[in-house]
Amino acid sequence: MTNPISDLYVKFMENIEPYLKKYPYLFGIIAGGLFFFGAIFKWKWICNPTGSKRFLLTVYEIFGERGFRFFTGLFGAIIMIICIIEWIKK
Repeated sequence: MTNPISDLYVKFMENIEPYLKKYPYLFGIIAGGLFFFGAIFKWKWICNPTGSKRFLLTVYEIFGERGFRFFTGLFGAIIMIICIIEWIKK
C-alpha cells in the first residue's frame, strides 16, 4: 500500500525540480522572505522555538521572544541579501 502524501510529495518535487535548477536564487529569496516577514508579523510556525535545535532555544532563553524574532528576521534578511547579490553576479 502506498502513502498518498508521499506520492504527492514525489510528484511535486518532480515538477518543481526544473525550476529549482533554473532559478535557485529565487527560492533562496523566498525562503529568506518567509523568515523575515515571519519574524515581523509573529507567525507562530516561524517564531515558535519549542521544536527548534539547541542554538535557537539558547537564543530564545538568553534574549527572549523579541530577541529571537530579531535574530530570525536578521537571518532571513541575510539569506535574501546573499541570494540577491549572487543572482546579480551571475
